[in-house]
Amino acid sequence: MLVTSKRGQEHAERRTVTAAARERLARCGRHGLTAIRCEHHEGVLFLRGRVPSYYLKQMAQEAVRTVAGVEEIVNCIEVSAVARSGAP
Repeated sequence: MLVTSKRGQEHAERRTVTAAARERLARCGRHGLTAIRCEHHEGVLFLRGRVPSYYLKQMAQEAVRTVAGVEEIVNCIEVSAVARSGAP
């Protein structure tokens, strides 16, 4: 019988949730959303990155809202003209 530590289970859940969140963002079909970074910790999903509009910021949040394992979303996405031009 394979016994997995609690830390190992948390790490596996974190990977599963972040992968599901990135997949949802990719399925939106908006180029800017594929660059959003997702981090999951104890039920909280953090979204980080830059997008050119508040619409895309909200779209990212809504895309991941129903991902299993996400109890809360902290949307740290910045709206920036830099994101429009493609500059870093």
